[in-house]
Amino acid sequence: MEDEFDLGTGLTIINIILDDDGPPRIDLDGCHPLVAANIFRNAAEMIEEMMMRPTISTFGHIIATDECYFIDEEDNES
Repeated sequence: MEDEFDLGTGLTIINIILDDDGPPRIDLDGCHPLVAANIFRNAAEMIEEMMMRPTISTFGHIIATDECYFIDEEDNES
């Protein structure tokens, strides 16, 4: 089974096919599915880290902005 997914020294190209007429397809080109899953996971994390986060506010008070979160101390006092 390992020989079936041997990456060797050649180039492996993973194709993501988006077609309006059907569901997305992924061709792993011989790449082991666990290796491909790790590549996709790392790529998704890198893309997510690059994204700018929105500013979140409620009733005119900013409660979160890109990588900064605010907690109103008065709301937490009992």
